[in-house]
Amino acid sequence: MVQTIHLQPHDPLPSPAEDHVLVVARFASSNPTEKVVEVSVNSPALRTGPTPASRAQNGPRDLEDAVRMATVFAQERGIPRVYAVDRTGGEIERRVADRNGDRSLEGVRFRDFNE
Repeated sequence: MVQTIHLQPHDPLPSPAEDHVLVVARFASSNPTEKVVEVSVNSPALRTGPTPASRAQNGPRDLEDAVRMATVFAQERGIPRVYAVDRTGGEIERRVADRNGDRSLEGVRFRDFNE
């Protein structure tokens, strides 16, 4: 059975050494008001960088739909965990979006991994 773990907006991402599928919702680099959902796979048999989560004909997936797809994918390949994080969900992210992507917030350090 695949374990699905929902992270908080500022939680560190899982270690690259751990087998998992990662689903991330974030603001698009080119348009800070547009939300994109990406999926990355990290396992011995398959490693992919962030790939847009999309349906064959219906366009992009939302976060929860992408998590369901990632869970089925992980189950089929024996990957034990799916992590999901909405990087647009925190107060800081909403402030950044309101400032058209300006990330120059004093005293805030963004980290993606446990160090």
